[in-house]
Amino acid sequence: MYTEAALGIDPYPRLAERAEYYREAERQHALAGADLDRAWDVLHHGWVLEQLGRGAQGIDRGRWALDQFRVLGCAQGVGEAQHGLAIWMFHASTDLGPVESAFLDAAKARESIGELLLAAQSWHNLGYTQLVSGRAESSWASYERAAELLDRVRTGGDEGQAQSALRQMGFILSHRSYWMAIFRGPAEAIEASAEYFQHEAETGRPKEPALAHLALGLALRDGLPSGTDLRTIPKPELGADPWAWIGRAVVLADP
Repeated sequence: MYTEAALGIDPYPRLAERAEYYREAERQHALAGADLDRAWDVLHHGWVLEQLGRGAQGIDRGRWALDQFRVLGCAQGVGEAQHGLAIWMFHASTDLGPVESAFLDAAKARESIGELLLAAQSWHNLGYTQLVSGRAESSWASYERAAELLDRVRTGGDEGQAQSALRQMGFILSHRSYWMAIFRGPAEAIEASAEYFQHEAETGRPKEPALAHLALGLALRDGLPSGTDLRTIPKPELGADPWAWIGRAVVLADP
């Protein structure tokens, strides 16, 4: 069994307390006729229910909030609700069609109001959903869109946002390395993984590193490709042993 700390969630009593807080806030805002505030309360309640392991109820709450945000014309709410729903449905179902639709809707809503960092997050999550569905070209296009948005933020003049975009690029680089290992060849996967690990070394901020480690393990499973130099990868202790990389991926994987 994984601990709550390993899963990155609050202890159960704290989650239960938060669930009741949002339920009460929803009641109060309903009585006051504050429809937008109520919709946010319902969405937040859905997030807590999902963390409590009540995913189906969380999805119901998210869908209710989404409908309200649409009626109220709140693009920010639509983006948040659809992104959340996509994650919850990904956890709860093997049907990834609705997950893709929700991430796409979230990405577009977030772009429409200039929330480019959040839009990039939705695009890269969409890319991963398409990757696990075997839709190689669609997946790559989604990752490219995410990277384009991050590049815009990095050159936009806001230093804080630029640093966030630089760190977030690590997610895309790790995903791309795994994409290369699945859909291209060993040499391409090694090159893409090296790019991720160089980024990690420069920023000091690992971003889903398990995918990049797994990509290296897959790329090396038939031996080191001719002409490939692993010295570009700042992980010399793992060398050319595929099982060392795969074992490290298991250790680093999100429970």
